[in-house]
Amino acid sequence: MKAASRWAAWRARGTVAVRLLVAVSPMLSTLVLPVGPAAAGPAVPVAPRTPQAPSAPRGPDTPDDIEEVYRRLGVDDVGAAYVVLVDVSGSMRNNGLYERMRRSLVEFFAAMAPNDRVSLVAVGSDATMLWNGPVGRSPEAIQARLPAEPTDAHTDLGAGIAAAVQVLEQRPPGQVAGVILLTDGGHDPPPGSPFPFGAGYAWQELAERAGKLPRPLVSFAVQLYGYNGAAQLTTVFRDTTVVDTTQIDDLTRTLRRPKEAMRAAAARHRLARELDSGLRVEWPSRRVLGDGNNSLTVRLRSVGPVPFRVYGLAAKPGADHLRVVIPPGHIDVRPGESVQVPITVEWDAGPRSWHPWQRVRADLPLKVAPVVGSPWTSLLTRGGFDDPVLARPTEVVSPAEAQLGLPWLWLLGAVLAIAIVALSVLPAGPSPGGALVAIPSNGAMPGGSVPLQRYRSTFSGPELGLADAVTVTGPRRLRGAADRLSISYGGPTARCTGRCSANGAVDLDDVRFEWHR
Repeated sequence: MKAASRWAAWRARGTVAVRLLVAVSPMLSTLVLPVGPAAAGPAVPVAPRTPQAPSAPRGPDTPDDIEEVYRRLGVDDVGAAYVVLVDVSGSMRNNGLYERMRRSLVEFFAAMAPNDRVSLVAVGSDATMLWNGPVGRSPEAIQARLPAEPTDAHTDLGAGIAAAVQVLEQRPPGQVAGVILLTDGGHDPPPGSPFPFGAGYAWQELAERAGKLPRPLVSFAVQLYGYNGAAQLTTVFRDTTVVDTTQIDDLTRTLRRPKEAMRAAAARHRLARELDSGLRVEWPSRRVLGDGNNSLTVRLRSVGPVPFRVYGLAAKPGADHLRVVIPPGHIDVRPGESVQVPITVEWDAGPRSWHPWQRVRADLPLKVAPVVGSPWTSLLTRGGFDDPVLARPTEVVSPAEAQLGLPWLWLLGAVLAIAIVALSVLPAGPSPGGALVAIPSNGAMPGGSVPLQRYRSTFSGPELGLADAVTVTGPRRLRGAADRLSISYGGPTARCTGRCSANGAVDLDDVRFEWHR
């Protein structure tokens, strides 16, 4: 019951080892694992995770055989690092446990690639490094380094786990690693051990060092018999998978599980690296952006062995006045191929200037990152790594140029100014022609006659033999306008206005005005 509850807790945390463990077939007939949805895989280091999108379906680039995926990803090209901690205390002699474990280790080492590295550590009153190097082609030579008989009086698991951490701190980055603890009892340190108890400051310090180890990293604790002391490994490696082997005959099959989990971890690590940097965004060269909307076409190029499904492009402008609009949908990119994607770049060059010929030129910084997934993710992890991720962005600098001045506005202003001047200078109509005759009705003033030579004329009283001035305005040029004069007569405080047709007359304030034409 305790082992089952621990398994449920670790599965709920979504640890790397458990998620990878679900990806392989169960190897123990005595252990039933609850299989359910696993948590998402590790995020690509360069960007945060994106919201969920539909999983990429399996296509022609997704083989049915997981080994083919491993081959294309080059999982076995770089050797893995195994640290095997073996309990050599005297209790391992019971029921032939130690000898059968030695035989199982030979098969375990034989299944490794020759370039895999093994660090074999005997755990007793202290930790003794028995082998630290490549597996090579003689697994028996590694197993032969173990003591012929387990005779130690103590089992200092703390010393053994500390040795494992020290070995893993020296491994090259990116190399998949695994820790395997084989024991039949609990932590039983000798006097003077740095780890006198199963918890404390020394364990916390060791756990902090383990937490800084590069990933991918898996860890298995195999309880061979009796007391569940193998779980002590979880004190340092939080994501440890604890396996309780009640039948030692199952140990050979049990030891296959770390091997498969480490290969799956390496595949996930390689896939995450490909999703991060295996798809390039190629920006169009020699394209100068203008003010407003700019339609561009970018090219997505696959440079690795992984098929991609691109759910979109995440663009991060380097300036507030720049915005990128990406069309919705998804695009499939096969390994080694490329596709073109239309985008729109909106650039606000700034406010308009009164200077008619002012132009602005700029180099606009822009980061464009594809949001990608792969059909291989579901094959590797049975749905545990299907979320798309934000890949490494491509940084581009696009030249831009815009006309901020408004020359057409200045041209329009000049035209309007010329029109206003012309209207003020030119007459509103033609000269009416003929003569204006003024005839006072009371005989007090002589009257007179003047020629009409301008569209608008003002005559003084003496010019027409009258007491006050007279203003005459000719007919307008408008089509359909009546052919009549407008005559205004009188002093500053009282004036009379009337209209007179050609060869007609109008009476204004005891004066008769006639237009002789």
